[in-house]
Amino acid sequence: MKSALPCVLTVNGGSSGIRFAVYEAGETPRRRLDGKINRIGLRGTVLIAIDPAGQPQVPRRFAAADHRTAGLIDAFRKRHPKLPQVACFDTAFHRTMPRVAKLLPIPRRYTAKGVERYGFHGLSYAYFGGRCPGGGRRGAVLLSGEKVAPSPRRSMEWTHSSSQEASAKMRQLCARICEGPSFLGIELHESRNAAMAGVISTGASRATVRVIRTDEELMIAHSVLRFSGLNFK
Repeated sequence: MKSALPCVLTVNGGSSGIRFAVYEAGETPRRRLDGKINRIGLRGTVLIAIDPAGQPQVPRRFAAADHRTAGLIDAFRKRHPKLPQVACFDTAFHRTMPRVAKLLPIPRRYTAKGVERYGFHGLSYAYFGGRCPGGGRRGAVLLSGEKVAPSPRRSMEWTHSSSQEASAKMRQLCARICEGPSFLGIELHESRNAAMAGVISTGASRATVRVIRTDEELMIAHSVLRFSGLNFK
């Protein structure tokens, strides 16, 4: 895989796996390769890569016991000491939360020392915030997130992000999530949920429930390109 334009390698470490992708720099980053390493620290760690044509390569199995972020940074530094590295933090997205959302139920003396709620999965929220109608700028409430803002619409929009294939476990999770705020008039459409459709609420539901497949690697690439000045805008 050769490219005349600069490329960005994104490495996204999760709880038990790593997702990675290679993007070609440009006004719109172009994905050239992506893949994942699953079951890190467990028996049967496997590497799966997908080529530019969307075809999966032959899986490779190997032993991997650790994938902490600091370890990944050090490993790349040792192998490619001149390669610039940019760290993209999930918590950055939540820094604009209102003070009341950052406060924890602890004595304020600890808050004064910097102990507060930081938020999680910021890359995913940044991604589907831009994918939702209105670009997420209308104050939609993020149900499973930490950034909360009142919506000017009478029927609030709840979003749930999924990075996994449709499965019975995911369908059950969506149903459980929608049960909690049912007092707001949320009605789940069972057949749409079973099919993992884009909208899984009924037409009579007072709030729209959307299932959006996240792409954290793309958000990392955008951040790196902006930081490095390689987005050509």
